[in-house]
This record gives sequence, C-alpha cells and structure tokens, in this order.
Amino acid sequence: MVAVSNSQDALALCVERRRASALEEPGIAWEKVGEIQQGTYMGFAGLAADGRRLLDRTRLFAENYRLKYAELPGVKDIAYFIGGTRE
Repeated sequence: MVAVSNSQDALALCVERRRASALEEPGIAWEKVGEIQQGTYMGFAGLAADGRRLLDRTRLFAENYRLKYAELPGVKDIAYFIGGTRE
C-alpha cells in the first residue's frame, strides 16, 4: 500500500489486488481498506476476517473515545489502540 498526499485536503491510497488463494472465487473483492471514522482509514493484509474484526474493534474504540471525551481520537490514539490489541 502506498499513501500519497499533496495537501491537507487530499490523500490517495494505491494498493495492488492479488488473488490470495486458488480457492478464492474470481470477482469477489474483499475490502482491505476501511474507514474507522470520518477522515481516518485503516488498511490491512492477511486474512480478511481478522482484519475486519480488528477494524470493528477499532471503530468501537473510536466511538467510545468520542463519547467519553467529546472529540474525535487522534491518529496517535488509534495507533496505540491497534498496537496494543492482540488477536
């Protein structure tokens, strides 16, 4: 994954989609980039189910943070949460 930004208003994410397994059906695309909150995205590699679970837990953390502190969590707060999460 490559992220390119030319200003504070624009960000481009570029990823290469490879077929993970010969058993995977062509035409079914698993989302490997998801939105945590408005303006904050997360990408993952590996098993899609594990990535979706981590994304859901991170969304829940961001929502709880917003309700507790009345502001959106920063990227640093989200990164610490993801780093401390163990599957």
